[in-house]
Amino acid sequence: MKVYLTTDVGIPLLFLCKHDMISLKKLFGICIAFVVLVGCVEKPELSNVVVLATPKNDSALYSYEKIRYRLRLFTINEYVDGLTISSLDLDRGTVICIDTLFELKKKELEYDFIYTAPSINRDELEVELSFIVKDNLGNTSGIKREIKVRSRQQILTEKNGIILYAHNAYLPNCLSLSDVAQPFVAMYAPNDSMKADIWLDPLDEHSSITLESKTEVKFVRHNDFNYSEATAESLQAAYLYSRRYDAIRNLAPNDIIIVGYEAQVKGVFFVHNIIYDTNLQCECIQLSFKGVD
Repeated sequence: MKVYLTTDVGIPLLFLCKHDMISLKKLFGICIAFVVLVGCVEKPELSNVVVLATPKNDSALYSYEKIRYRLRLFTINEYVDGLTISSLDLDRGTVICIDTLFELKKKELEYDFIYTAPSINRDELEVELSFIVKDNLGNTSGIKREIKVRSRQQILTEKNGIILYAHNAYLPNCLSLSDVAQPFVAMYAPNDSMKADIWLDPLDEHSSITLESKTEVKFVRHNDFNYSEATAESLQAAYLYSRRYDAIRNLAPNDIIIVGYEAQVKGVFFVHNIIYDTNLQCECIQLSFKGVD
């Protein structure tokens, strides 16, 4: 005969009781011991106070860049009392950014915190932000966010082998700054899926080459710029303090072209060579690019 017993946590126990393999007395003793053991396991309690932060994901910033956190604070008790925000990293240790008590006594509050990435003397620095909320009874709860801070003095990585074709409607004559390694043909690219940040008009009747944009990219020709040692900081400064144009005419070998949107730099191109291909009957432009994330 088979006897099935089930504990209060839904775990079945199966015993074969034929020929007194185990007596019911022993069986019940085992069950009681199991129930006592389960009852001794500590069960987690729900927190009386909660803090939520947006953005939810970890972030990456350059030195001096800012990020805004929208905090939502809750308690099941009378009111949210205070908030402490701190940062922790290898260079500065623990730094208290905010330590405040709220004058408004409510169960739910919202709070905006803007963090500015510090200047660093290394390529990268991991920073841990802690957000700790307290209610009127002293209950606390916290969450953390990780920020990878990158130095603006780090030399930017170069992407080589970029080729565009001028005065030809059937060869790649455009590229997107989000993926410069994949030039494309403007006439075959759907407007809603690919954006021609850099564009060579195939119908341009001038013998010279003009860089234009189908988006709102601005151009700076800056042939004195130190391309080989370009950093995000040096590139941003050169872009901001130069006159920006909607197009660059008479493109030539060794030109250094800085590109960006409004006041934010996106990268820099170096023109290695411009070769007229007699078979294709068009110009082949060989470029390299250093981008800012």
